[in-house]
Amino acid sequence: AQPLKDKVIKAEKRMALASKRMEEIDAELVVPGLSSDTLQDLMRDRAALASDLEKAETEWLEATEAYEDIVNGY
Repeated sequence: AQPLKDKVIKAEKRMALASKRMEEIDAELVVPGLSSDTLQDLMRDRAALASDLEKAETEWLEATEAYEDIVNGY
């Protein structure tokens, strides 16, 4: 069960980091006068983070369900 618990914790950390960085990018995106290059970089970074967040959420859900099944004896 410990490897699954570790996977849950790792996914939670990835989700938190991705969410935090996305919030930071969102704050940067509202700054007036951004160059088009900066805007493109921020949007590309945000898209990559959103993808990673989605993957981490899926891993978290799968690991959580598997862990709970083991703990509950299913």
